[in-house]
Amino acid sequence: MSSNKRTCNGSGSKNGRRKMPKIRSIQEMMRASSPVHAIKECTNCNATDTSLWHDGPAGPKSLCHRCFMRIRKQKLNELIAARKIQNDNEAAATLLLLSKSR
Repeated sequence: MSSNKRTCNGSGSKNGRRKMPKIRSIQEMMRASSPVHAIKECTNCNATDTSLWHDGPAGPKSLCHRCFMRIRKQKLNELIAARKIQNDNEAAATLLLLSKSR
């Protein structure tokens, strides 16, 4: 006994087979996702012309070279200052221990 009733299988098709979406080529996907004449702009200084774009806090290639170098130098100077303070504190603690032991 066969029945002509069809049950819903959630695929939205009558015969139970799902239709596969068309696979677009990579070139088509790239053209669709990125504007042709997009102008890059530094998220820090709004510069549009630079020799090299760098990854920044806003994502890949969001900082111009000048801002990247300035931020890198600031971070390096902060690290050096923090290490100097740490070394000074360790030296002061050592001197304090030596003076108490006498």
